[in-house]
Amino acid sequence: MFIYLNLVFRYTLISQTSLDAQAIILFQQSFFPALYKFDAHITEHPSRDLFQAIQIFDVKWFHQTPAAHDIQLYEQHLPELQLPSAALLQEWSLYVNIQDYIYEEGELAQWWEGQSETLPLLTEIALDYIWLPVSNADVERSFSVYANILRNDRQRLSESSLRAMTFMYFNNR
Repeated sequence: MFIYLNLVFRYTLISQTSLDAQAIILFQQSFFPALYKFDAHITEHPSRDLFQAIQIFDVKWFHQTPAAHDIQLYEQHLPELQLPSAALLQEWSLYVNIQDYIYEEGELAQWWEGQSETLPLLTEIALDYIWLPVSNADVERSFSVYANILRNDRQRLSESSLRAMTFMYFNNR
């Protein structure tokens, strides 16, 4: 939902600027098909809820989102948090109240490794999940790749061809 709102906000911003009419029309021609593809493919993606749930391991996001502090919100998507033990609940309480969550961009794994003595159970769980792309930039980058794959001249790709192209795009770096 956030990405959708972000796209709508960007569209609104661009359409209200002093761009000439042709630039706005060109933007609309690219924006609306991308928004349609986003609605059709991304919002119903089976992993979407998982990606949203694992944001809890991004310490900065977690501490800026007080509504996210209820461990029961994640039971459905993170099996490790289902029926949490007393030890895990105690660690969760420490995690919710932790004050030292400053780290450089790209060093989240190191931050969690530094917490392994204080939060051993959560550290183990977090290190299993944090490699997944959960930031908006990663999702937008992926969406951009999918837009290249699903160009108008490629609308009849078979599922196996689509999988092969996706594999090549994401693993040919």
